[in-house]
Amino acid sequence: EPIRETAQVLRENLASFSESTRCVEAGVSSANGTGEFRYFPSMPGESTMHPRSRETQVGLLESKINDEIRTLREERGPDELLQAMEDIKAQSRLQMKEKGVDRECRLATLSTILKQQRAFFSPNETIDLLKIDVEGEELAALQGISEDDWDRIDRVCVEVLNRNPGQPDRNPGAPRAKDPSSSLPSRLHTICGLLSDHGFRVFTSQSQTSIRDGYLSFVPKELELHMVYARKRGLID
Repeated sequence: EPIRETAQVLRENLASFSESTRCVEAGVSSANGTGEFRYFPSMPGESTMHPRSRETQVGLLESKINDEIRTLREERGPDELLQAMEDIKAQSRLQMKEKGVDRECRLATLSTILKQQRAFFSPNETIDLLKIDVEGEELAALQGISEDDWDRIDRVCVEVLNRNPGQPDRNPGAPRAKDPSSSLPSRLHTICGLLSDHGFRVFTSQSQTSIRDGYLSFVPKELELHMVYARKRGLID
């Protein structure tokens, strides 16, 4: 977690549950250094290195929410689903209003972090699952893994925002998947190719709007949010 305030809250929460969990105050990237984040104090989960892309994404969400609300009003009338959509619309407006604060934060590769935590993680220990959810920096995070560390990773799960609306890919020179005829679009295609090149079988699923345990998750297909699941070839579950 790169934002100091959020990292401190995470440490306090983790202290009550586990002595073996570590919170590292850094953002993951393809190289060590620093980067500028836009921090949103009232919505820390929205903090990002790409504020303009975030504004575009929030605008897209608000547009699709308005379309969905109009349809619900015409087809169903007032009900719980319509109220849930109204609540999401109100949250979206709050997101648009908050301007945020710029923060210079530490960036580190995943392999650097693993080395720095070697007192808690053996360099020969298998990584059963690597889970990545880094708001558009997933390719950079994967590119920051050394070949030695790739060898000990069994499974990977990555949330991929296929492209930042209104912006080109930040890594145009990144390795591509081997199959040029694949229908997968650019960023997703690149990440799948990177995982495949490191010996993984790769599966993808585009996230959709869903209701689970009474919670509505609104994900329009235009957002192009995907989950990528990868398992080392030959691994038996």
